[in-house]
Amino acid sequence: MARTRPAAPVLAASGETPVTALPGVGPAVAAKLQARGIGSLQDLWLHLPLRYEDRTRLSAIAALQPGAAAQVEGRVVAVERGFRYRPMLRVAVEDDSRGTLVLRFFHFRAAQVAQFAVGARLRCYGTPRPGQHGLEI
Repeated sequence: MARTRPAAPVLAASGETPVTALPGVGPAVAAKLQARGIGSLQDLWLHLPLRYEDRTRLSAIAALQPGAAAQVEGRVVAVERGFRYRPMLRVAVEDDSRGTLVLRFFHFRAAQVAQFAVGARLRCYGTPRPGQHGLEI
């Protein structure tokens, strides 16, 4: 005798549908969601985490402001390994805006150094701050 699998529930819902229509959301879970201001599916879809960081926008290096987190994309123009007081890797990145940003790494391995070959394109995210040679992350 062949076994048949029960059909999965189909939820054809709009944004105004209450969250209680979702499988597994009973009165207790609905009360917790309501305490956070989530009463409908649209509220749930648009709910963002507390410390959400928008990493979808690219910023020009020349337009970076110290203290404001940003994502940049550029080309590696210089790589320097320093061993003065502690090992440090500095990578200079330049983009089309002709701005230069220095990435500073304190904990790195040789394989990571090889990834930062001059001419390689990379995308990085962080909070720039003033350094010895301009802004750095």
